[in-house]
Amino acid sequence: MTEYTHLVEKVRQEEAFREWKNEPLYLHLNNGKLETKYRDGRIEIEDTSTGKKIYDFPEGYEHEKYRGNLFHRFLKTFID
Repeated sequence: MTEYTHLVEKVRQEEAFREWKNEPLYLHLNNGKLETKYRDGRIEIEDTSTGKKIYDFPEGYEHEKYRGNLFHRFLKTFID
């Protein structure tokens, strides 16, 4: 059964990465606007009076290179 160990480990890393990138770095509340920045660089701004949310994504967020760099940073955080 050890022939699939590397595949199981890969799935574990991917799941841990998904959880890690969605963790908030900070919350900031000012004048009824709640700003949440996540580890993957995106920022969510919620108007607390209406519940409307606006998202701000960093440059290159949609590109595979950005995700690769983010995944590398994740691995470095937990391996080093």
